[in-house]
This record gives sequence, structure tokens and C-alpha cells, in this order.
Amino acid sequence: MTIMPKDELLTEVADIYAQLDPARQRALTGEANRLLREQQGKQDRFGAAVSVALAGISLSVSDAATLTSFSEYEIRDAISTGELPAVKRGKRLAILVGDLRSWASALPKASS
Repeated sequence: MTIMPKDELLTEVADIYAQLDPARQRALTGEANRLLREQQGKQDRFGAAVSVALAGISLSVSDAATLTSFSEYEIRDAISTGELPAVKRGKRLAILVGDLRSWASALPKASS
């Protein structure tokens, strides 16, 4: 497979786009904008989770999942089995940053 230089690729995509009918162009533009907003939202969530972690307080299950790259299900499972300590207030779970660090560093190392 040949990897095309970025400029050539963009030119080719622009040529293909120009050949589409206006309705299809609008649909593709809308979808591209949606994907960009979704990606920005993920970056914003990750940035917020990092900011919270650096502040040294607790994290939500969602933020813990974002920071560790584990799924929310895996985080909740670790909490329910007692592997990962968490505190609960009402229906909300919170994971102390230090507990998350300890849990993650105690996980088995990946073998190559």
C-alpha cells in the first residue's frame, strides 16, 4: 500500500467532494462536523479528568475510565469485587485519585 502525501490526499478528496451533488455535500459536511464535535467532546472530557486528577481529589467512574483507558464496566467491576476502593454518597460513586493510582499500578504488567 502506498501512503499518499497529505497535500495530494487533500487535493484528491476535494476533487471527489466537488463532483458530488449539493445534497450529498451537505450531508457529508454535516457528518464531518458531527464527528469533529464528538472528538472535541472526548478531548474536553479527558482534559477535565486530567485536571481533576492533578488536583488530587476524587473521580467519577466515567473520569476514572477515561484516565485509565478501561471501560466504565471494568471500573465498576473492580469496585464491586473490592479490588478498587470507592466511596459512595447516595447513588454516586467516587474514586479517590490515590486509590486509582494504587489499583492501576498493582495490575499485572503486560508481557511482550
